[in-house]
Amino acid sequence: LWRAALQLLRLIDLTIEAWEAEGAPPRPKGLDLPSGRFIELVSYMESHLSNELSMSELADRVGVHPHSFSQAFRRYYGCTPGQFLRDMRLRRAQALLTSTDDPLDSIATACGFADAVHLSHLFKKHFGSSPGKWRRSVFQTRNRS
Repeated sequence: LWRAALQLLRLIDLTIEAWEAEGAPPRPKGLDLPSGRFIELVSYMESHLSNELSMSELADRVGVHPHSFSQAFRRYYGCTPGQFLRDMRLRRAQALLTSTDDPLDSIATACGFADAVHLSHLFKKHFGSSPGKWRRSVFQTRNRS
């Protein structure tokens, strides 16, 4: 899912670049965001979900000050880098709950959460169901088919 979104963003960037090369008026400076660097950064975040990723580290990866990074990221994606990272981790946890029988502690560690309790709290808040209930409902649905 994330790879498809990254490819779509790159396609949009290429389209805008081609449009500008054909003589379109340039975008206002406020909209001139380092989207290519963000695409690479999101890919990096996805491949390092189990690691502790600080905002300073992420800002360094795109070569900007942490405050500027946070503002530009929010303008581009509509949420803070921390929210984006948390959502990526929750979706990875959801996928692991669906595709494995791994215990919740292992899934929490693999997704970069402090522990199963932290994952459970955020999962329920985000998806409206505890990880265990969600996993059971997925397996029950599969068994009915």
